[in-house]
Amino acid sequence: MASSPPASHRLSFDPAFDARLRALLDAALPRIVAHAARLRPRLLLLTGSAACGEACAVGANGGFLPLSDLDVALLTERSGPSDWKQRLAEKLEEELAGPLREAGLQKNPLDVGLFPLPFFYRTPLTLEIAEAVASGVPLWGDPACLERRRLERPSPFEALRLLDNRIRETLLPAGERSWLELASPAAPVWKPGPGAADWREAYRWAKLTLDAAKAWLAARGRHEASFRARLEIARGMVSPAAREPGLEAWLPDGRAWTAWRLAPAWPPPAASLAAITPLGREVVRGVARPAGIGDDTPLDRRAWRAVLRLEGSACRDRLRSWSRLARRRPEGVGRATALRLAARWAAHATPGALANLSLALAWLDAAAPEPSGEGLRGLMARELPTCRGLSAARWDESWERGLEEWLGWIEEAGA
Repeated sequence: MASSPPASHRLSFDPAFDARLRALLDAALPRIVAHAARLRPRLLLLTGSAACGEACAVGANGGFLPLSDLDVALLTERSGPSDWKQRLAEKLEEELAGPLREAGLQKNPLDVGLFPLPFFYRTPLTLEIAEAVASGVPLWGDPACLERRRLERPSPFEALRLLDNRIRETLLPAGERSWLELASPAAPVWKPGPGAADWREAYRWAKLTLDAAKAWLAARGRHEASFRARLEIARGMVSPAAREPGLEAWLPDGRAWTAWRLAPAWPPPAASLAAITPLGREVVRGVARPAGIGDDTPLDRRAWRAVLRLEGSACRDRLRSWSRLARRRPEGVGRATALRLAARWAAHATPGALANLSLALAWLDAAAPEPSGEGLRGLMARELPTCRGLSAARWDESWERGLEEWLGWIEEAGA
């Protein structure tokens, strides 16, 4: 029988929100198991912030607006069709309308990820999977199916993937205001009366700030899912003997955003680029070193390829992604251009990894310029079709448009 975690396991620091998440899980879990019957479910596992007791929400209209997701991993013996997860989400949205109203939740935070065991065992170990194995909370089924992965450790590239993803989610959130302001990067200024979009924006900046430290630690081989625990680790590492100036600069913001994540209130703390960018640069350097790239190595195509090869994606998957990208081109990008791009990069990286790295490096340099910035712009102007011919002298609005088109192309192509 599927059930919510025991009372001894806290889902949130807010007892009222914790109780409502439990009510939602009690209603959702039997339905998930039933809908997955044909896939032969083996395990339902609570992951993410709720598994760490750190799910958060704000009071809204007598109930709660969840800010964090309620992540559940569904491990099955069989695979489903490509749209199975979306269809499940639609069914649960309809079936849980009543329980959501009763729990006073303004939106459904439940996010069910499907992990067929053949895929789960062969895919490179991501931070998400590593954290699920190490600290996930079993809700139903047999946790023994996790054992094969317990002794594995994520690639150093996973630290960079986390950083890149957080930068992209924060600067270019789906359906929200773009913060890709390379000509004059800035953090948000919080307005007096917040709506739901303002709370979501604050939550994204909280994740970027706190996960910058998570990526920094992961690049050094330390993996910690809990942001409270990461703050304690950072406090212990900041000392005159440790000489970690980037971490020391981050610590005040880390304290402020940790407190806010546990009890969101308006206005949020100030979002400081100066706290994020030093750790971001150290993540890039920390991941580049295992690839044989020194701190002073120019950011040329060879260096990018060496770093991106650490992603460890399967050759077949890369070729499929590049093929989709070449078929679904934006206006102004010819087939020959797309094929040349694929020929240069398909042996080394997926399109998504290349795109996210280019965005992250551009934003880090724009937010805290370094002498290597001109070389970075020159490389991107040569390699990225939507940035072809842009000025290497400075970041400006044309770079913002070119990068948005580049990432939009990859998203539209599903690559």
